[in-house]
Amino acid sequence: MIGIVKITFRRSRPPQNAGDQIYEAPIVDKFSFPSGHSSRAAMLMMFGLVFLQKQFYLQLLLAPLIVGYSRIAMGRHFFFDVLGGIFLGMFEGILILQLPNNITDLIIEQFPFLLALIDAIADYF
Repeated sequence: MIGIVKITFRRSRPPQNAGDQIYEAPIVDKFSFPSGHSSRAAMLMMFGLVFLQKQFYLQLLLAPLIVGYSRIAMGRHFFFDVLGGIFLGMFEGILILQLPNNITDLIIEQFPFLLALIDAIADYF
C-alpha cells in the first residue's frame, strides 16, 4: 500500500536528500509521503496491542512515535509524511486483523516461517 500511495502523491523528500537515490533501490524510495518506516512501526503496534500483554502497551504506543521522530531527525521525511505513515500503518494493521481465518491460515501455509517467528516472539514475552 505504501508504494501505491508514494507513486500517487510523488512528494519529494526533504532538500538534504537530493541526489542520494541509490540506483538499485525501488523508484518509490525517492518519494517521501508516506513514511514506510513509520507505517510499519504503526502496523506492528496494532498487532502488539492485540496479541501482547498489557504491560507492553506503553512501549507499543511509543514505538511508531520514536521511529517517526528518527525519520524526521535524519532528514528523510517531513512531519506529515510520518503522520500519514502512522495513520496508514494503523489502518493496514486493522485491515489485516479483520481478515478471515481461512485467509490468514493460507498466508501461514505459504510462509511457515512467519508462524515460527510469531511463536518465538510470544515465547520471549
